[in-house]
Amino acid sequence: MPANVRMRDLILEHADLIIEAEMPGPLLDFCAHVSTYEVLMLSEDGSGGTTGSRLIGHPGDAYVDYVDRSFAALKARQGRLLALTAVRGEAPRPAREVETWVRRMRGIP
Repeated sequence: MPANVRMRDLILEHADLIIEAEMPGPLLDFCAHVSTYEVLMLSEDGSGGTTGSRLIGHPGDAYVDYVDRSFAALKARQGRLLALTAVRGEAPRPAREVETWVRRMRGIP
């Protein structure tokens, strides 16, 4: 759970970096899931016990897919922007690294 809290906090702290005009659904769902889970972890006596139910479930694959797609798109865009400043005829080192990373993520040797 601490990792989820940290991810939620990072999403909220850096919401200005999100490409879309509005917060994407998978991110909203994830943040809501973590926040409701935190509430359920609290009990009146402070023991942190829960009944095992959650108010809002984890968005699952929709969240993972969004994060993967967005990160790949941002890295590809970064590569294109870096290529604009490259010495003619030679791709900048970060652009090559981005291409290698994207190929690896897509399972291309």
